[in-house]
Amino acid sequence: IVVYGRCLNFDLSSRSNLVVCLRNLQGIETKYSILKEFAFSSERKRMGIIVSKSVNPGSGTNHQAEANEDAEVTFILKGADSIMINFMSNSEHQQYIRETTEDLAKQGFRTLVYGSKSMSKKEYNDWQRRVSLAEQNQMQMELAGEQVEKGEVEQLRSELEKGLNFLCVTGVAD
Repeated sequence: IVVYGRCLNFDLSSRSNLVVCLRNLQGIETKYSILKEFAFSSERKRMGIIVSKSVNPGSGTNHQAEANEDAEVTFILKGADSIMINFMSNSEHQQYIRETTEDLAKQGFRTLVYGSKSMSKKEYNDWQRRVSLAEQNQMQMELAGEQVEKGEVEQLRSELEKGLNFLCVTGVAD
């Protein structure tokens, strides 16, 4: 993906746990604060990230809790075609994904599908508050020795994944 980005005249200029910086052909750098990351799991077969375009990323003490007041918030998800196809908002894209991943697999490539969704800062902040509350409830139950079902947090993640805009299919040779 980084190589493909260079083909489109974008370069990943830096990446930390807090910030991703992209530079375009004119040398203009755009910084994105990382608001939330979803690690890959073999059970979910996908991973994601929520970022906000910002002027001074990471300048606040609790930047992951809420999006910057002027933030443009984007959720990006990548994963197995068999999972991702169900999250796409456009049925034409679903057909394209099926055909493309099948063609790439026949050539021996391992495929990933990428999608994204934009949201307002209010939508993100409301969603994040609900996730934080669900995670706190889950942690309290674990500390109390109670059996914990991860349904509420998982349901909130699934809510976010619905209606994605298709970005691309990639094929990687193993």
